[in-house]
Amino acid sequence: MGSGSVLLVEDDDDLRLTVAEILRDRGVEVAEASNGIEALSWMHDHPLPDAIVLDLMMPKMNGLQFRQEQLSDPALAAVPVVFITASTVGQSVLDATGASSVLRKPVTADQLLEAVRPFVDVGPS
Repeated sequence: MGSGSVLLVEDDDDLRLTVAEILRDRGVEVAEASNGIEALSWMHDHPLPDAIVLDLMMPKMNGLQFRQEQLSDPALAAVPVVFITASTVGQSVLDATGASSVLRKPVTADQLLEAVRPFVDVGPS
């Protein structure tokens, strides 16, 4: 079974629960936040995750704002990020964030697992 941890930041409750279940079924420990503010707070209060799965469009603090805050904090900056989005944000904007990958919604289980596989053990491809 897999191992590792992911911080899942997604404001859509149903999607967050589905993505968390996919990862947990593969043995990944999953922490959940519904916006960037919650995610930053969680990261300051817990051991850092091996990766972050981050929605771009969220209330309070969106994914790009979160990523800017994350990158500006040396204690948090090294945690890799996989964006998930329905947005048509330009690739240059995403490249500037240093994201490991970008998944377009709707995301399949296989796409999700491939995107996080470099950072957590989700088993064979």
